[in-house]
Amino acid sequence: MSERISEEFLQKFIGLPVPPIKMQVRGKTLVEYAKAIGSTNPKYIGDDPIAHPSYVGTSAVLALINSADVTAEDDEGVQVKLIKNPLKVVHGGQNYKFTDVPVKDGDLITTEGVISNVVIKGDNLFLYADVTSKNQNGEVVLDTTIYGICTKGGW
Repeated sequence: MSERISEEFLQKFIGLPVPPIKMQVRGKTLVEYAKAIGSTNPKYIGDDPIAHPSYVGTSAVLALINSADVTAEDDEGVQVKLIKNPLKVVHGGQNYKFTDVPVKDGDLITTEGVISNVVIKGDNLFLYADVTSKNQNGEVVLDTTIYGICTKGGW
């Protein structure tokens, strides 16, 4: 296979699952996060805090990083990695669909998804993933479309 993956071969990655992320929620971490983003709302920094809505989005970023492990099979039966160098990937953006389900201390959040699109623009690869984060009860706490940009030499 050539150094750069062809646009045609890239289509094989669309629909492939992104390795799941599991995140154990700790109240102390919720408070630290809320303070770090400048929140002074007592429901995020009080004694029994719930997560600021953007907190769960951090697991979507980890899911994007995990997309570096996604492979597709070429014509010779060889597994080809989508991302060859994860250090060349930067976070490009995120669209959130929040729910009313609170995230709190002790929750286990699992984030799973699929690669939804890959686009070549110049020497860059734009990688999109649709991911859903659920708590231990199977309740959706966040749906996200996230994308990263992999620069030249990384794909």
